[in-house]
Amino acid sequence: MTFTEKLQVLRKRRSLSQEQLAAALGVSRQAISKWELNAAVPDVENLIKLSALFSVSTDYLLKEELEDDALSKEPGGNGDRSRVRRCVALMGCLGGAVLGDGPFAWPG
Repeated sequence: MTFTEKLQVLRKRRSLSQEQLAAALGVSRQAISKWELNAAVPDVENLIKLSALFSVSTDYLLKEELEDDALSKEPGGNGDRSRVRRCVALMGCLGGAVLGDGPFAWPG
């Protein structure tokens, strides 16, 4: 998902119009429109504001391969399950290291 797609999704999930988002950031509605149309990109300061406003990382906003972060932060998203799966996977790896088996086992 591109920055423009993520911005539209995040804005719409919060039920914000382009004008409301613009007011929250202190920019024009036209600036938001250009960002969503990929005709312009926000500067670093506005990226940081967007990140804080939507409770997502700047990495999530900028990197196309990161798509699940926003879901984990949004109400009703599947982030809790994703976090649980990551914790279980990590515990499995660490448990294997402690018990002496698995991919991260200490050489015996």
